[in-house]
Amino acid sequence: MSVAPARIGTARSYAPRRTAVAAPSPRARLRIVPNAAPDATRAPFFALCAAILVAALLGALALNTSMAATSYTLRDRASTLASLEEQRETLATDLENTTSPAQVTLRAQQLGLVPSDGVTYVRLSDHTLIGGQGAGK
Repeated sequence: MSVAPARIGTARSYAPRRTAVAAPSPRARLRIVPNAAPDATRAPFFALCAAILVAALLGALALNTSMAATSYTLRDRASTLASLEEQRETLATDLENTTSPAQVTLRAQQLGLVPSDGVTYVRLSDHTLIGGQGAGK
């Protein structure tokens, strides 16, 4: 039994048909023709992939180097900032000490100044002294 479907209709003959043959013609001799376009090699693709990989690695190296340099700069500037802050605090303390009332009085006595007994004002319109010791002179 066959699994091929039964053929309905006329039976066909698959034998080659014979036709009247003319005089045999000489056939051209067959030969191998070289391939016009050689297969593309994979070398350019691998070179491109290698170039991309090298560029990515160099970019990462440059970024890492830049970040390290920035880190050193930040550390140096933080150190400078700390020393300037310390200098500012020292100057602020010196200013407070030299402008205190006790220091001003001591320095005035060293210069030969004496404390005033009262406040005296000068009226500029008539050049008279008002208030304090020696007023009205």
